[in-house]
Amino acid sequence: MVRVYFNISWHHRVHHGSDILYLDKNHAGTLIIWYRLFDTFQEEIFTPKFGLTKNVNIFSSIKIAFF
Repeated sequence: MVRVYFNISWHHRVHHGSDILYLDKNHAGTLIIWYRLFDTFQEEIFTPKFGLTKNVNIFSSIKIAFF
């Protein structure tokens, strides 16, 4: 496995994934050293499903932001 120390596209896909394996993972912006320090790094094992884990029945963007 090649060690990559910058945030690349598949790191970002994991960040937006709604699968259980990918929840709360890969939050750093540029350097993945933060993933390693806080043990939140997850490699992309399969293509993630994007979106929310459950529907939000609110139509106010302010309420959605703080949901």
